[in-house]
Amino acid sequence: MEPWRCPIRPGGDRYNDFRHLQEICVSFGDPGAENKHFNTNSVRSFRLVLQVLDSTLREGELFRLYPSDVRVRVASRLADSGLKRVELTVDYPPRTSFREVVPVVKALRDRGVEVVMHGRACEEDIEAIRRYKADGCALYIAVSRLHREYKLHGISEDEVIERLCTAVRVARESGFGYIRATLEDSSRIYLEDGEEGLAKIANSIQRLKESGATIVSLPDTSGLLTPRLTRDFFMRASTSASLPLAAHFHNDYGLATANTIEAALEGAEEVHATLLGIGDRNGIADMYELVATLEDVHGVRTGLNRSSLRELYEYFSRVTGNRNTLASPAFQRGKDGQGGRSPEHDSQKEGGLHPFKKTGERLQ
Repeated sequence: MEPWRCPIRPGGDRYNDFRHLQEICVSFGDPGAENKHFNTNSVRSFRLVLQVLDSTLREGELFRLYPSDVRVRVASRLADSGLKRVELTVDYPPRTSFREVVPVVKALRDRGVEVVMHGRACEEDIEAIRRYKADGCALYIAVSRLHREYKLHGISEDEVIERLCTAVRVARESGFGYIRATLEDSSRIYLEDGEEGLAKIANSIQRLKESGATIVSLPDTSGLLTPRLTRDFFMRASTSASLPLAAHFHNDYGLATANTIEAALEGAEEVHATLLGIGDRNGIADMYELVATLEDVHGVRTGLNRSSLRELYEYFSRVTGNRNTLASPAFQRGKDGQGGRSPEHDSQKEGGLHPFKKTGERLQ
């Protein structure tokens, strides 16, 4: 496991997480669905198709900034792997420049990918985003009490939401078809304020809808949630939300991918991930882990080409020095004599006892 993916284990009591099993019910629609024989978990509001947003060239650059030629090649390969929506960061000189970002935008748009530029909820960043002629914009501002006090000089919650609404209105007037409003650190509001916090989030989403937002992100900015908490948070939030929700989870306790899966199964319509899970601090959800689990275990289609994605992982590991570990489902089992098969696990069944999509192509 890479250093940025290895969380510090917290203390505390262990808890039983089996009660939800009483509530599970699974539907794969067509009885002939490919994975109907391999499902273990439930979904509350099952969906067959899910939008995956790649943030390797936005969130991932908080971990490390890569040379322009590498970014262009990664962007091209993301498109070749079937990604339809990719997020980039608006330029922030001197760290990045307009000249460096433009070729990445072009590589994506030439391949039919929807480009979303990420920036702060202020007119300055929206003006910078306009220059790229991007398809969409993602505007963020911190909403939790802690962030408002220490990042935003103690302004009120209402003022924060009004700033975000104002930015959304400017983005709408600028003609963006996709406008994502991010309530940064919203998971902390759920944890600290409970039902009252959820009501505040629902009210904020309604105000953002009226201002022109098309989707709202409820990120776990500090990586505080567990799968059990995520399930409850997104179940309740999606029930009351008047806009589609996006899920963005940080990996401080090693749960980002699991949390993102739970959010998807509880109603999130867009999920965020990066190659190898790179990102700020311990990173976010790992793209291949997320896609493999959603498709193989839950029968949710993402539209990604897993063979191309594995090749992209190998390329990305090679050019960036970020190693693809044995623990990753994208790892080529048996390659170079590593990661061999266990007869105890595979038994005598042709192809073994593991899901075909995970093993089939690697055994050829």
